[in-house]
Amino acid sequence: MAIETYKPVDPQKTAPAGSFVPATVQTYKSSEPEEEILDWKKVFAYLDIIKRRKFIIIQVVSIVLLVAFINTKMQTPMYKASSKVMILPNPVEIYRYGQNETTIYKPQLSIDSQIEMMRSSQVGENISKLLKEKNKLIVSSGEVMASMSITPQKSSEQYGRSEIVIINVSNKDPKLAQLIADYGAEQFKERSRNFDSAKMRSAKELIEEQLYIVEKDLKNAEDRLQNFQKKEGLIDVDSVVKAKVEKVIELEATKSLAEVEKDVAEAKMKEVQSGLGGALRIDEKDPLVAQLQGQLAQLEIELAGLKEKWADDYPDVLNTKAKIAETKKKLSEAIASQSSNIKNQALLDHAVNYTGAEAKNAELTAMFNEETEKLKTLPGKIVEMKRLMREVDVAETKYKSLLQKSQEAKLQETTQQGNVEVAAYAMLPGGPYTPNMNKNLTKALIVGLFMGFILALAVEQMNIPLSNEEDVQKQLKLSVLETIPRIKFHKKKTESRPLMNRTGETDRKYLHFGEAFRSLRTVLNFSLKDEKVKTMLITSSVPGEGKSTIAANLAISYAQMGKRVLLVEADLLKPTLADLFKLKNGKGVTDYLTMKEISLTDLAYDTEIENLKILCSGKKYKLTSELFESERMKELIKELKENEDLDLVIFDSPPCQAVTDSVILSSMMDKVLRVVATNMNARTVQQSVKFLASADADIIGVVLNKMDTTGSSYYYYKYKYKYGYYYSKDKKESEPKLDDILEDKGKDTPGIEQSKSELVFHSKK
Repeated sequence: MAIETYKPVDPQKTAPAGSFVPATVQTYKSSEPEEEILDWKKVFAYLDIIKRRKFIIIQVVSIVLLVAFINTKMQTPMYKASSKVMILPNPVEIYRYGQNETTIYKPQLSIDSQIEMMRSSQVGENISKLLKEKNKLIVSSGEVMASMSITPQKSSEQYGRSEIVIINVSNKDPKLAQLIADYGAEQFKERSRNFDSAKMRSAKELIEEQLYIVEKDLKNAEDRLQNFQKKEGLIDVDSVVKAKVEKVIELEATKSLAEVEKDVAEAKMKEVQSGLGGALRIDEKDPLVAQLQGQLAQLEIELAGLKEKWADDYPDVLNTKAKIAETKKKLSEAIASQSSNIKNQALLDHAVNYTGAEAKNAELTAMFNEETEKLKTLPGKIVEMKRLMREVDVAETKYKSLLQKSQEAKLQETTQQGNVEVAAYAMLPGGPYTPNMNKNLTKALIVGLFMGFILALAVEQMNIPLSNEEDVQKQLKLSVLETIPRIKFHKKKTESRPLMNRTGETDRKYLHFGEAFRSLRTVLNFSLKDEKVKTMLITSSVPGEGKSTIAANLAISYAQMGKRVLLVEADLLKPTLADLFKLKNGKGVTDYLTMKEISLTDLAYDTEIENLKILCSGKKYKLTSELFESERMKELIKELKENEDLDLVIFDSPPCQAVTDSVILSSMMDKVLRVVATNMNARTVQQSVKFLASADADIIGVVLNKMDTTGSSYYYYKYKYKYGYYYSKDKKESEPKLDDILEDKGKDTPGIEQSKSELVFHSKK
């Protein structure tokens, strides 16, 4: 009859009448949305991968750390020194509204512009020259600029409105790094001062040029007045004519000053325009611009009249100045709206000053022309004399004004120090900032762990380990009959053999180990209950998977059940059963196959376990495949099957991929049981399954051996539920015991009390 692999069935469909059927448990479904549950199975699967491939990860991490350590040691230590410079703001304009005064601060150059000035090759040459002259060090300008970096820093309350720039220098010589940082700060200050001095020098030269021209005009005017007075003999005029003439003189003088202001404003505007590379065009026909120009001219004339009568802090004077500032602001906005592409505030300020001066000059010219026409009625000599006197007064006023401005420009050029100060000089570095051993090793550790984990995953993908029952069923298409936990048997103990017949054992892990084989026996009983199976072969793919342990403990389990079992050592090259049962490997299989006069009764050894006998391997024989293919082997198997004193014969064969013995024997067996160690390579096991299939072996299923059931494994929880609950000594008293449940159910349900050998989890109280 065909033997079917054991499969769990629905007890509701197959249970006989009157037998106990567990009630179906209805799962409570909440109306609330289900929360996403962490897939712990995948988490533990990754942890298992890390545990299996820990040596790969350790090797990768070690290599990466070693490379990082060597690379760090080979790098040249670099020292870093930093100095700080402070860019001070310049007050450019003061606005007064009544008694309030507002100062607007604006740097002469932007921070970015000053930093770009410091990045020029000239700075490197200057620092290189200073190092050679002051410190006797020869350093090229290129090396200086390569080691120096300049970055702006946000200003803090410590420096008020000032801006901070940091000069960082990296060099293998700490002293040289400090010197370059200090000289860099000094160069920053020097270049700022030179830039401001150049601007002041240009303004001074312009004023001196105009002063020279006005001085000549004054001398000519004085000469003409003296000659006229000598020629005409005129010394004074009457008070009426004098008043009118003085008014015209005053207007002309004021107009002349307005012309000077216009010329200066125009020169400054052109200077700024030349620096920007473009021109600012003002549409004076714009009604708003024309209106504001007129208002500004009237206010300027009004302010000039007030200053003749009152001091600068007089309220009317202050209010007029505030109106002038407001009108200039509006005029600046009107001009800016005409030239939207011009964003330079300084250019707009000079343009407003120029247009204001031009409007003021135009207004004064008109007033002057009007008063001049009135003087035409005066006698010609008096008019001519007053005209000459007026020319002298105008030239003298212009000369005094320009002379004062020239002196101020000289003073500013002499005292100009720039708007940059050294905030902090560099300190001598106490140690190298690179390479940083701790930082590099930390990065290497992180990278090594990541690379090691990736490599472990790659190896896992190539190896395809059989980690659990699902993997076996998916890769081998075979059912897993039972999973055997990994148990470490201590060699120091008296009983160190990996057998389930340990007397007086109280450790739960050994109880789990023995219970797993009873469970395997029960599954086999259910699978083979409808047919007679006398011989069973137990094999694996490679050595070390634990097939001999499985064969020995399965035989013990059947013997404890009352079955008469013969355990045959078919692994002739590496026999282990004799050592397991503490027997002397005397005559055995090889002797029977090579000597016809020996019978089985002379070769089978009794063991300490009742109902269990062992047929050892016998003397060593190299050509084992010839022995298993011989007629004598077929006679041995036939004799074993016909022996009525035996209920079951279990063959412990060699691994399939080691020799062909197990493939040869599989074709003669009633059933073949495959042993697969946890995390075995799926391809290796698949190959051995193909070998058995080529011999038409009847594989009943797979025993998954050496399952990790520690707390870090996913299957720990499975075994804890399966065996740990039953054997736990620390259960709460409120938890029902399985024996109590079975006993209570057995009172009402016939057939519940089955044989202890066929019910895995049944136990005596």
